[in-house]
Amino acid sequence: MFYQYFIDLFFYRQKVIKAYQISREVYSDAYQGYEKIKQIINEITQSQDNHRSLSEAELLDFKKKLRILPKLDLNYSDWLRQLESYSLTMKINAHNYSEKLQQIKEKLPKDEDLSFL
Repeated sequence: MFYQYFIDLFFYRQKVIKAYQISREVYSDAYQGYEKIKQIINEITQSQDNHRSLSEAELLDFKKKLRILPKLDLNYSDWLRQLESYSLTMKINAHNYSEKLQQIKEKLPKDEDLSFL
């Protein structure tokens, strides 16, 4: 009778756990990407703080950094989008888990202990 309910319950639980695990990996990637962007921007602004003309080598380095930033920004935006997606997945499946657990509780006698779930 409850077989399908428990399969659904554990399915929702597993989806929450897996989404959380993957989101931690994505968060780490996003944080590293953010730090790289921050580092490049700090290097660019430090070279501009001197208010002097840049040498040819400094200009080439500046151009190189400016070419790198859009790719880093795109990666960072993608990681943020993934984090939002995993967050939504966790929220939806946690809600589904709660609803399925409530359905199970309604079908059982009142004195049944489901605290292990």
